[in-house]
Amino acid sequence: MSEHKHATVLRAIADGVPLSEFEVAMENGSTWTPIIHGIFLVKPEQYRLRRKPQYIMVNGFKVPKPLDVIDDGNEYFIPKASNYELYDELAAYTRSTTEMHLQRGIAHSTKEAAIAHAKAMLGIDPEAL
Repeated sequence: MSEHKHATVLRAIADGVPLSEFEVAMENGSTWTPIIHGIFLVKPEQYRLRRKPQYIMVNGFKVPKPLDVIDDGNEYFIPKASNYELYDELAAYTRSTTEMHLQRGIAHSTKEAAIAHAKAMLGIDPEAL
């Protein structure tokens, strides 16, 4: 049996993460908005639910928050200022290396987040074109 589409978010709410940390959108693709008065709970099948994106500051620039945990074998991305692409793609096979990236706060779930982090490390505005 597959997991309910909102299971991860509902577990976080059950663990005490406040509703203000989440946002909702209609299943048909509307924009993300804060949850108001538990409206999501009325007809959950009509909505998409996610935790609001979280950010950290690097050299005064806002970048996506790095990962807190990576499952074995999963791919992740790190900023790499010495690389033309500004990131490296890795797989969580070497536990010590993965743990180091997590501890240093440089492991990201997307290459775009790793690139933004690398730009900020270099003093380049990640949002500039």
